[in-house]
Amino acid sequence: MKTFSCDFGGGVLCELAVSETPPSKESSHILDLRWTGVPQKRHIHPYLRWVKTVNQQLADEWQVRLLHVLQTKRRRWQTWAYEPGAKPLLLREVKI
Repeated sequence: MKTFSCDFGGGVLCELAVSETPPSKESSHILDLRWTGVPQKRHIHPYLRWVKTVNQQLADEWQVRLLHVLQTKRRRWQTWAYEPGAKPLLLREVKI
C-alpha cells in the first residue's frame, strides 16, 4: 500500500491509501481515505486539486488510464479521466 497525505492547515489532514500496483479493471486504486480534523467547505477546492494531482501521478507512474468519481458538492458528482502524460479530463458532471 502507498500513502499520500495533504495538510490543509488548522488541524485538517487527509491521507489517501492506494494500491502499490495498478488495480484490475473491476477494482479501485483507492484503498482508504481518512480525514484528521473536520474538513470544511473551504477545504473542498484544495482537496479536489490535490486528489487530481495524486491520480495523475499514479496514471503517469503506472502508465494506465484511471477514472475517479468525486463528490464536489452535496448533490454534485464529477467523473474525471486520467491518462499518462495528459491533463486530467472532466468527463461528466451529475447533479442529483
